[in-house]
Amino acid sequence: GVTCMDAVRAFIDPFAFDLPDVTYPDRLVLLGMTLPERLLYVVYTEKAPSGRLRIISARRATRHEQKSYEEH
Repeated sequence: GVTCMDAVRAFIDPFAFDLPDVTYPDRLVLLGMTLPERLLYVVYTEKAPSGRLRIISARRATRHEQKSYEEH
């Protein structure tokens, strides 16, 4: 499985990028790599005004998401 610490590590990836969550407009999706070479799909939201992030869920990326990461 994916731990909370794994999800946090995905944010450190210099090649990670955000996508809008089409189901929930107040959420973002991050595709980011952790070590050892595991691509994660992390759903999160930003708490205003503090700017802190709240991780909602994290899982391994699908093949389609992996392709999107590689092409980005």
